[in-house]
Amino acid sequence: MSQMNDQPYQGGQQPLSALGPVPPAPPVPDRKTRDWAMGCHLMGLLFFVPLGNVIGPLVFWLLRRQDSPFIDDQGKESLNFQITIAPAYLIGWFTTWMCVGWFVLLAMGVIAMILVAMAAIKVGEGISYRYPFALRLVK
Repeated sequence: MSQMNDQPYQGGQQPLSALGPVPPAPPVPDRKTRDWAMGCHLMGLLFFVPLGNVIGPLVFWLLRRQDSPFIDDQGKESLNFQITIAPAYLIGWFTTWMCVGWFVLLAMGVIAMILVAMAAIKVGEGISYRYPFALRLVK
């Protein structure tokens, strides 16, 4: 090991890792930007309105996507997730007559609420959130 890596980080030096210099952290978006990005995610909770879970994030994203790259990124992420789970909601609605549809709707509602809440919390802190499973259809 070199002498430089053995010493603790001191204010004026560039921090080093095993792969080289550590890039500086991206700046935290301002409160208004975080609120709009959080709104994009929270609009996904409109799943009790037919296609509201897709239309809500779409409207929020279209209104403010040009204001900030953070809003644009998180709006697309929310929209992609809602488009990904929309077919499961439709299958649930069409199979309610077999009783299994109610379980599908309940499961998807719980999963969506948990993931949307996690996304809203992270985005509220200024951290970009990526859903664990989402087709990236809107680029």
